[in-house]
Amino acid sequence: MKAKCLLFKFFVMILLFAMIGSLVSCGAGSGTSSSGSTSSGASSAGGGSTSGGSSSSSASSSASSSSGSSSSGSSSASSSTAAPAKEYKPFKIGMCTPLTGTSNYGGNESKYSVEVAQMILGDTVNGRKIEYVITDAPDVDAYLSEFERLADQGITFFHGGYGAGNADRTIVNLVDEMKVVYLSESWSPDATDGTSKFFYRTQANARYFGLRNADSASWIAEKFLNKKPNELKVAIVYGTGTLYLVDPFKERAAELGITIVIDEGYAPDTQDFVPIITKLKNGDFDILIPFQGNNDGYLFQKKMAEMGYRPNVTMASGMYYDSPAFIDLGNDITNGILSQSFTTPWMSDNAVPGISEYREKFNEHAGHYPLTHALTHYMQTFIIYQVLGKLDPADWDNSTLVAQTLAGMDLDYGIMPTYWGLKFGEGKDANNNLRSDQFIVGQWQGGEYKVVGPDQFATGTAKVPWQ
Repeated sequence: MKAKCLLFKFFVMILLFAMIGSLVSCGAGSGTSSSGSTSSGASSAGGGSTSGGSSSSSASSSASSSSGSSSSGSSSASSSTAAPAKEYKPFKIGMCTPLTGTSNYGGNESKYSVEVAQMILGDTVNGRKIEYVITDAPDVDAYLSEFERLADQGITFFHGGYGAGNADRTIVNLVDEMKVVYLSESWSPDATDGTSKFFYRTQANARYFGLRNADSASWIAEKFLNKKPNELKVAIVYGTGTLYLVDPFKERAAELGITIVIDEGYAPDTQDFVPIITKLKNGDFDILIPFQGNNDGYLFQKKMAEMGYRPNVTMASGMYYDSPAFIDLGNDITNGILSQSFTTPWMSDNAVPGISEYREKFNEHAGHYPLTHALTHYMQTFIIYQVLGKLDPADWDNSTLVAQTLAGMDLDYGIMPTYWGLKFGEGKDANNNLRSDQFIVGQWQGGEYKVVGPDQFATGTAKVPWQ
């Protein structure tokens, strides 16, 4: 009996040891399972598990793209305990533009275009939000006052507004000391001498425009009149306030061999155009090229119509001739008139992919289709996004670094919404975009301004001569 009791105790002890061993094993297994669960969870978050269903798959895709974690336990554990992404305060871009006053149409075009640009491009770059602060600046004094007020509030990046050329002549002398980056829309060729490290003009300048006007005339002559440049005879009429365009035109015309047979300049306040028109009627030339603003252009065209005179071909140098105000003359006068212009929102999608989307979104937002200046402001926003996209958001408040990044930008033709590229020059051109030298030729047809050339931009076909 005693032996049986000892044997029973022996078996109980074995059973106890077995139970203890099992419990220890379970405890160890439980710890591994916990670690394995994290690994499994990370593996699932990386897309390695399908047991979670569609909801799990969606979450895993998001986690994978945002953290880039691997499916290993250690990496997964590390990513699951990583600090959340840093939150930045919105980065503010200042813009002063005439929302009231005589230039309010152009000022509001620029405002609408910035808003549409952010609809297309989004309002966040590299995880940091971009906010525009747009203020009314109906004249030069108001512009400078608003610029300084926004700069005092800590804004260090400005998108120049519509018609700010005269204000920019002052701003270019302020921004380096203030360490404020400024994108100018001015086309005045002497707006900067190339010494600023913070002022940059991305627009085409007037010198380029005047030079290319001669090339546009040559293009029309060869394509429609079957004349080479050295066979082309032109007449030019201009107010003396437009010599900044006329002089480069003459320079390029001489290089191409174009003959200027009539050269008529007049005072800006001229009211009587009968003597000039009489001279044109009696002249022998192929193309009339007027360099005129709204006031003199209107009087000149009205008087020609009253005198029953219409040149065989008119190809203007923009300004009045490619503006909505020109339509007010009526189709009898405007039909067939050509003009060189900045690249416009009506270019072909083949040349500028997405231009039609911009056009339609602008129309939905503003209630009318955009004009040329609206497109250049879309381009300015595009450039800002490109510059900031090259930097860590934490560095955006370092205006010196932002300015250096802008100065080093190198975008080829066809990338920006205007088709222009972006490359700043050297010396006196250090603040000028050398790749803003592409222009279009438009023709008024039935009250619409059709892009007819060069061929890569065209959305319409020119009729030359019109009659």
